[in-house]
This record gives sequence, structure tokens and C-alpha cells, in this order.
Amino acid sequence: MYRRLVPLLPAAIGLTFAMGACGENDGDDTELIGPPATQDQGAAPPTTNAAAPPPTAPADTTMPTDPTIVFDSVPSSTSPSGRSATESAVADLAARKDVDPADVRVVSAESVTWPDTSLGCPRKGMGYLQVLTDGVLVVLEFDGTRYEYHGDATNPPTYCADPKPPVQG
Repeated sequence: MYRRLVPLLPAAIGLTFAMGACGENDGDDTELIGPPATQDQGAAPPTTNAAAPPPTAPADTTMPTDPTIVFDSVPSSTSPSGRSATESAVADLAARKDVDPADVRVVSAESVTWPDTSLGCPRKGMGYLQVLTDGVLVVLEFDGTRYEYHGDATNPPTYCADPKPPVQG
């Protein structure tokens, strides 16, 4: 007999609470919201508990929102030297090729939107979030060969051996 009643127990408890909340006034005239009612004509009207507006999220200041702004105007927050995206890319390529940074030519440096978090440079066997990601594309040239460096708003750009294009638009 008890086995038949046990599945009904949660429903019975919920029904009991629901009936108690919707039932008739049991004689307790206590006002739950606001001050007690008064007969005084000069008294202020009862107040209700108005919900406070939801807090607003702080603005994201790590990436320029205007696509015409060149990423170089925003120094990389993670670069220990505080270098711009282009300066970081030039320094990296110069070190890779063991040449003077002055021998590396900057073809372009622009803010772009990558189609996912691979930043246009996916690695085999890795998974990436499929979300549009603001970033930078720096194209350099040395000794007649072009090199692409891809980055996001928080990290300096890195060399990409097999680059994919950013989102057009």
C-alpha cells in the first residue's frame, strides 16, 4: 500500500502549498507589502516594492568597434613591451628570419572579423568555437615572400602558415 502512495507524495505536497497560497483570508489582516492601511486622509499612499533595474554590463574596451580603426592604434594588452600588433608581428618575423626588423615590409595591418576562434589559422585536430571573433590581420613581406599574422583583441598576432580569410563585409 505504501508503494502506491509514495509516487503521489510530491504532487500532494505541491498541491497543499498551492491551496494554502490561494486560499481565503484566514483572519490575519497583516498587509504583506507596504505599510498598514490607515484611515488618516493625510497619510501617504501605500508603496509597492518596485523592482530595481537590472545592472548593466561594463563596456568592452579591449577592441575598437569601428572597423576603419587600424588595430595598431590599440596596443596589445598582453605584450610585455606594450608594442602594437604590427610591431609585434615585425619583431617575430625578423627573429624567425634572423634579420633586421627594418628589412621586413608591412603590406597591411587591419581590424578584421574571424569566422571562429581559430582566428583564421585552424590547427588539425583542434576544436574552435563557431562565433564571430574581432581581431587583426597583419600581412608582412620579406625577401619577396608574404607572411600573415593573425590575432584577436587580447593577444599579439601570431604567424599563420596556412591562413584562412576573415569574414567579408
